[in-house]
Amino acid sequence: MPLLTRPIALLSTAFLFASIAWADCECGYTINGTLYTDLLETDFLHTNKINESGWMTQVYTVERDTARGPFGKDAAAKQVTTNPLKSRYDWAGDGIDGGDAGLQLIVSNPGKGGMIPMGEMATNRSDMQYGSFRAAIKLTGQKGTCGAFFWYLNNSHEIDMEFLSSQFNETSHPVNLVLQSEESVKAGYDAGNTNAFDTHHLPFDPSEGFNEYRFDWFKDRVEFYANGVFLKSMSGEGVPKEPGHLMLSQWSNGDPKWSGGPPKQDAVMTVSYVKGYFNSSDTQRQGDWEKRCKDVTAPNATCEVPEITGPPQTNATAKTFFFSQQQNMTVNQTVSGGNPNTIESGAWSIHASMQSISTAVAAGAAQQPNGGAAAPAAAPKVPAANPVAPVANPVTPVANPVAPVAQAPTTTPITPLVPTVTPAVPVPGAVAPAAPVAPVVNGPATALTVAPPPKSGSIGLGTLTGKVGAVRTQEAKSEAGLAAGNRFGFMAAWPSAFKVGASLLLGMAVGAGILL
Repeated sequence: MPLLTRPIALLSTAFLFASIAWADCECGYTINGTLYTDLLETDFLHTNKINESGWMTQVYTVERDTARGPFGKDAAAKQVTTNPLKSRYDWAGDGIDGGDAGLQLIVSNPGKGGMIPMGEMATNRSDMQYGSFRAAIKLTGQKGTCGAFFWYLNNSHEIDMEFLSSQFNETSHPVNLVLQSEESVKAGYDAGNTNAFDTHHLPFDPSEGFNEYRFDWFKDRVEFYANGVFLKSMSGEGVPKEPGHLMLSQWSNGDPKWSGGPPKQDAVMTVSYVKGYFNSSDTQRQGDWEKRCKDVTAPNATCEVPEITGPPQTNATAKTFFFSQQQNMTVNQTVSGGNPNTIESGAWSIHASMQSISTAVAAGAAQQPNGGAAAPAAAPKVPAANPVAPVANPVTPVANPVAPVAQAPTTTPITPLVPTVTPAVPVPGAVAPAAPVAPVVNGPATALTVAPPPKSGSIGLGTLTGKVGAVRTQEAKSEAGLAAGNRFGFMAAWPSAFKVGASLLLGMAVGAGILL
């Protein structure tokens, strides 16, 4: 190899390595000073592939005699559908099938049958332990359903935000905030007489537009929000301590004391996005974090999660921030679904492969004779003296963890050093903001201990029958739907794909040149 060409090749290799070894947010995402290592972001406004977005459609039945109501519950794939916006450049408006755009969970009238059709979704990941979770939802105006956004491990470990459409009227629009616990199970699955239940009246009608509902789960408390405004803080034995998964559901069992119903016609609950920033109980994910986060204090090593300041209902306000739709902000994150500007699921493995190629190229260069041109490889990043330990009590995730929910869910994610904070106390008659949390930078690493995985099988009230887990739903209902899928997928992601392909080719070409 000519003497001039070899240094240029090595310089190109070093540049390639540097461009892929560093990334914004590589140590995680912060909210009021609390660091979370992982994220899940799903933009339902721009995807028509449900089960490729990090979620699974739930299919199961709960018979009438165990459903705690005059009707049974029939969670079916046909009750969950997508209705993306007509244009990927829009963030509000009608979907390709008309009506509100987004993920639709439908409860139907059972007719003469004894089972009420319902829709439910659960995340593929069940390793969420402590975190901040939010969803933009438009509730149904049809009376007789329970719409829910919640975190779930089992019926005694659950964080719930539930909306009973029968409670909505011209003057009252409540949300029911619930921590299901062992205490509520002993009371017949009734948390109403515990300190982990609150009915909070909202200053808006949840059925008239999209609003963001959020809960932040800490080791010692759970805080609830609506459109960024603090609603309530709950603590005590009901706060979960183990990992679980996130869920969306709309159901009815005809119980006049809770869901009411069934609705006289299809009741649709629509979700425009879900975002979760959390710590993982998965030891592999923990190891990934330790490898990529060398210095939590480095510039841009952590990224603050932007908060909304109003309901996400118009083209201006509904265009909220997604890290997964930015360049280089989700490296080594297993993100997927509806992200127009990123290469989806598996982006972390592409990053790792490119880094391996660069390392191999640099190693090949180091083996060249000293007579002329071998240059030293770029110096590696130096780990921080006391890196933040994001995990306290990791739990090995279950292979197929998502179990259908009978009434409600719960779990406990792992927070990287959650600071002690006195929760804000709402002023009677007014809404008070949550107290800010002091940022945590460096602290002692916590030894990892593996707890047994949660049990699977029948869940909650009675034995569940039917197939549980991932079920393929309609990926496109028409040629227009297929066109939308192509438009939202390939055309939007091609710039990133081109960059990755070009970098791979450059790395291999440089490597081949060096080894000649």
